[in-house]
Amino acid sequence: MSVNASDMYNQLGIRQQGSIGPQRRTEMGQEDFLRLMTEQLKNQDPLKPMDNAEFIGQMAQFSTVKGIEQMNGGLQNLGLMMGESQALQAASMVGRTAYVGTDVATLEGESGVRGSVTAAGPGPVNIEIRTPGGQLVRSFVVEAGAAGSVDFQWDGMNANGQPAAPGEYRIKATQGSKPATAFVATRIDSVSYTSQGVVLNLVGVGPTTFDRITRIGQA
Repeated sequence: MSVNASDMYNQLGIRQQGSIGPQRRTEMGQEDFLRLMTEQLKNQDPLKPMDNAEFIGQMAQFSTVKGIEQMNGGLQNLGLMMGESQALQAASMVGRTAYVGTDVATLEGESGVRGSVTAAGPGPVNIEIRTPGGQLVRSFVVEAGAAGSVDFQWDGMNANGQPAAPGEYRIKATQGSKPATAFVATRIDSVSYTSQGVVLNLVGVGPTTFDRITRIGQA
């Protein structure tokens, strides 16, 4: 929204400052508005003084324009501050673990693999660890006391009690004959700033937005 200064200057017969040249200014600034209001008061007809409602309307119009400009500036500053705060918070998460909905688990050294499954109700939940090619490496059971999230941990050993090779594995969870959703805890390797906002780069998973993260844990 803008107030056109040219029309009001013409109505009062006042020469607009800066009107000579190709870059003629057409929007009214604060100094222009005050000068115009002063000229209106000086040149008004004593028998027909300016109507109070008209005067107040012009003041309100200008105040609205200035208010919108200030509000827009304030919102932009607020957005920048929020973006900086989110970036600092995200950077502090590097090295910690994020629980993300995926069947991919990365075994690093002797650290093992942690995660959780969503149980439909109380009872045993079967966890299978398989290679990317589908070969069974290890299976075990976690007991759910009620419907909801149940934590599990694979110590990195295969079915023969030997350390499994580091690398990627697949997690398959079932409760009875029904599949259960698995969430794997994976290390946050770095943070990226993209057009989608802050993105966490997870080991074995890749770039992941915050809406896919269910929990942030310690390293």
